[in-house]
Amino acid sequence: MKYLLGFDIGSSSVKASLLEIDSGKTVASAFSPSSEMPMQSLQPGFAEQDPDMWWKELVNAMNKLHQQVSFAG
Repeated sequence: MKYLLGFDIGSSSVKASLLEIDSGKTVASAFSPSSEMPMQSLQPGFAEQDPDMWWKELVNAMNKLHQQVSFAG
């Protein structure tokens, strides 16, 4: 079987989903963190997030996905 792995990196969390190509069915999905990621606002009207935090949460989401599905080939 062939699969697609997709990520949604949003301001509140990172989501990971594994889809089966032929059926379009979602095999597994996970997100991280469990609460909203923090924003930094150094001045009024501005908001930033640390890309290193996105990467850390992407890795966490992948680990959660891996707990649901074996990636062994």
